[in-house]
Amino acid sequence: MIQVIIALLVIVVVARLILKGYKAEPVLFAAGLILMIVTMVFGWGSILPKNLKTTGISFFDPFEVMRDLFSTRAADLGLMIMALMGFAHYMDHIGANKAVVRVATRPLKALRSPYILLFFSFLLASVLQLAIPSATGLAVLLMGTMFPIMIGLGLSPASAAGVIATSLGVAYTPMAVDAIRATDAVGMGKDVVGYVISYQGPAAIATVLAVGITHVFWQRHCDLKLGIVPDLGKEDEEGSKEKGAPGFYALLPMLRLLWRSFSLSFS
Repeated sequence: MIQVIIALLVIVVVARLILKGYKAEPVLFAAGLILMIVTMVFGWGSILPKNLKTTGISFFDPFEVMRDLFSTRAADLGLMIMALMGFAHYMDHIGANKAVVRVATRPLKALRSPYILLFFSFLLASVLQLAIPSATGLAVLLMGTMFPIMIGLGLSPASAAGVIATSLGVAYTPMAVDAIRATDAVGMGKDVVGYVISYQGPAAIATVLAVGITHVFWQRHCDLKLGIVPDLGKEDEEGSKEKGAPGFYALLPMLRLLWRSFSLSFS
C-alpha cells in the first residue's frame, strides 16, 4: 500500500509542476530517479533490467538505468522520429500533402457533419499504433497525412490535433513495454500477443469506441464555444486559385505507412 501512496504523491507533484509551466522533461526525469531510489532504498525489487549489469555501487544504478535508456532511445526512437520529420517536411515541400487533401476531401464531403470524420480518424489512428508504437512517431506521420485532410474538411486545427494527440492514449500494441511487462507479470511468459488479445484487447476496443464518440461531441462543443463553424467550401476556393501537385502525389505520404505495415507483416 505504501508503494501506491508514494507513486500517487510523485504523480501529483509532477502534474502540479508541469501545470505551473515547468519543463516536462526534467520534471519527469527527476520523478523517475526518485521512484527508482525509493524502490532501491526500501528493497521493493530490482530497478535494473535483465540485460543491464550493476555499477557495483547501488547509488549509481538509477543513473545507469537512465544512461541505458538514453542510449537506446537516441539510437532507435530518435532516429526514427528524425526520419519521419524529414519525410513529412519533404512531402509538404513537393505539395504531396495538398494533393492528399484535394483527393481525399472530395468523397468525404458527402458526410453531413465533418465531425463524424473525427470518430473514424481516431479509430484509424488508434489502429495504426500496431505498426508505429511510438506516440511521437505516429503523431508526426498523422500530422503529414490525416491532419491536412481534417483541416481541408473545415475542421478546426484544435479539433484535428486533439484526435491525433490522443491516438495513443489507449495502448494495446504487443510492442508496448507495458504489454510486455504485464504478460510476464500474469505468468504468460512471452505470449504478448495472446495477452493483448485476451486481456487488453476487449477493454481497449470499448475504450477506443467511447473516446472516439466523445471526440465528436466534445470537439463540436468546443468549436461552437469559440464560434468556429466548419466551412467545407473553403479548401475548394483556395485550391482553385493555385495549381496543385498531380493527383498521384497523394499516394506518396502513404508510402511510409505502407512500408512499415509491409515490413511488420514479414518480420
